Amino acid sequence: MNLSTPEICVCAAIKLADGQVITGRRHHHCLAVMEATDLPKRGSILGFSTNWGNFVDRQEGLKLQLAAAVPSAWPTGYMPGGLTSEDLY
Repeated sequence: MNLSTPEICVCAAIKLADGQVITGRRHHHCLAVMEATDLPKRGSILGFSTNWGNFVDRQEGLKLQLAAAVPSAWPTGYMPGGLTSEDLY
């Protein structure tokens, strides 16, 4: 982790109720891993893994991207309500 580099979201992630984090390119990839391995969905949180190795929820992810001036991959820009995995690629 280079603290001079701003923290940004690098991939989709889901944090399980037990604290385990599943990562993937998009959230449906994370969900597929959960289904294939019978991991419980109850209590899980959709979010992102950052370049600093942290898990953040959709709202915090959007704040990070905006603070670092990272543009959305969507042609219309970021949507209100939180970051989506489609914003990243």
